[in-house]
Amino acid sequence: MSCQMPPRAKNVRTRSQARRSGGADEASGTSGSVAPVPPAHVDQQGENLAGGVPVQVPPAAEAAHAAVLEELRRYREMYGHLNPGVGVNAQQEQQNVQPPVFEPPPVVVPPVFVQQQYVPPPPLAPNRRLHRWENLDTDILVRIFKKYFSLDELTSGVAHVCRGWRVACCDPILWNTLDLSHMRSKFVKISCKPCLYVVGHSDKKLTWILKLSMSLSKRNTKTLIFHYDLLPNDDMITYTTRRCPNLRRLVLPSWNRIEERGICDAISFCKKLESLTIPSMPNPHFVFSAIRENCKKFRELKVMGPIDLFFIQNLVCLLPKLKVLSLRCTSIHIDALTKILDKMKRLEVLNVSHSYIEVSDTEVPWSTIIEKASKLKQFVACKDPKTCVKCQWMEKDEKVMRWNMYDEGLWKEDEVSSLHL
Repeated sequence: MSCQMPPRAKNVRTRSQARRSGGADEASGTSGSVAPVPPAHVDQQGENLAGGVPVQVPPAAEAAHAAVLEELRRYREMYGHLNPGVGVNAQQEQQNVQPPVFEPPPVVVPPVFVQQQYVPPPPLAPNRRLHRWENLDTDILVRIFKKYFSLDELTSGVAHVCRGWRVACCDPILWNTLDLSHMRSKFVKISCKPCLYVVGHSDKKLTWILKLSMSLSKRNTKTLIFHYDLLPNDDMITYTTRRCPNLRRLVLPSWNRIEERGICDAISFCKKLESLTIPSMPNPHFVFSAIRENCKKFRELKVMGPIDLFFIQNLVCLLPKLKVLSLRCTSIHIDALTKILDKMKRLEVLNVSHSYIEVSDTEVPWSTIIEKASKLKQFVACKDPKTCVKCQWMEKDEKVMRWNMYDEGLWKEDEVSSLHL
């Protein structure tokens, strides 16, 4: 059987409640039997949530409550656009009212320019090799040097850069042909022999180029070409041929400063010589004798200048095994031409294009020359000298072609492919 407490009478307060509300009763002028402002468990309509008994609210509390509601309304009108979610209902407004928050404007800091310092790149891995010019493959360097550098640049600059480049500069491909056709000597014509005076610095430059070239070529030069205005002396030509034991072809169109002894010594060092380009000379016997004694494989000869019958007699007697003969842009007697075709049985190619053919009283018909030349593999001659421009130049220059008056490459040309430069 459970015990229940009897219900408390209405409007009856305990001593502690009366004692607490005494001050409020005196201020409001009411008796002590009237309850003060409802506690938290009493709603606005005066209903007691715990027991459901209505409680009377004093006028002062109602006035204070109305003042709070008015403040909330004014606040919502002033600041409601800043926070739309505030003020859904009155009770929430009472509990969640917060003052507006104003954010200060952002502080603009001016940019500060700091000078950047150089930061070196990180070191490479130990197994990664740097790609430098000296480490480039030798074959690639040789191709580059051959295509883009001249002889002066190879000898004076490129070969002295580093050890790798010097090794590439000594490659035989670069020195198979030593072409000095771009060089000329500065000289003055004089009355005494050798009729030319060469300026000192021209000789020094030519000597310097020849020494450097011979040092880099390592005896691998097979073709040596001189310009017709490049005038070496005996010492230069002997020094060069001594260091070219494998020389196959020598182009030396000017012998103004070379003596008989010098050219014979030079030819004696060229045991493998096969082709020679020379000027005309009054005494060719010593040259042809040196070729016959030292050059067993000699087969090609080109002569630049007028040729007489004595020259042809020495040629026929000393070099009967000659296979290619070019007498281009020369003057030759028709009897000498007939002797060449009759005596040189092994001759295969003869070039007399743009040459001035001299005739005598006992004239040999040109048809006879053509008939004898038909036995050759190749016979080159101008069909009509009257219409040929170069034949007219020969006649104008008094049977001696002046090469310096015409195109630079004219002296290098030849209708025979093996003699063309």
